[in-house]
Amino acid sequence: MSFRRPPRDVESMTSLRVGNLPFQTQQDDLRILFGKYGDIGDILLPMDRNTGRPRGFAFVRYYDKRDAEDALDALNGRTFDGRDMRINIDEGRPAGATRRYDDRDGGRDGGRRRDRSRDRSRDRSRERRRSRSRSGGRDRSGGRDKSGGRDRSRDRSDSRDRKDRRRKEESRSRSRS
Repeated sequence: MSFRRPPRDVESMTSLRVGNLPFQTQQDDLRILFGKYGDIGDILLPMDRNTGRPRGFAFVRYYDKRDAEDALDALNGRTFDGRDMRINIDEGRPAGATRRYDDRDGGRDGGRRRDRSRDRSRDRSRERRRSRSRSGGRDRSGGRDKSGGRDRSRDRSDSRDRKDRRRKEESRSRSRS
């Protein structure tokens, strides 16, 4: 898969977001369809990383805003290859959403830098929890109930079982000595 750079004057272009496209849509198909309404600066057809197929939407950029509006008026709701296209003027990404997340946590921190010492202590406590498990690994549910919260009843019963076992072991060792 090759990546290309967008044109230099992207900021001055008007972008249309074209949704509900068939998955077999190609850039040339869109260039033919949208080229009737003006000079196209760029077409972006996002691809699915896993399958390599288009994701079902595209961005068509026009140099002139009036051309984009003409295409929007003419093609919005029109059937293309069996599907009704949904087209709107794309306002661009919200502020701060231009960065791609490629770090280990998948960007869950919202782009903020995390305190590494807190990460280390969190890792240590996670290791402690893991070492206490009898099976050596987590169960498929990850110890969480369907609502996403911890399964508290299981945690409490496990800790009670451990306490009971410790007491029995301690009483056995006392009776032996």
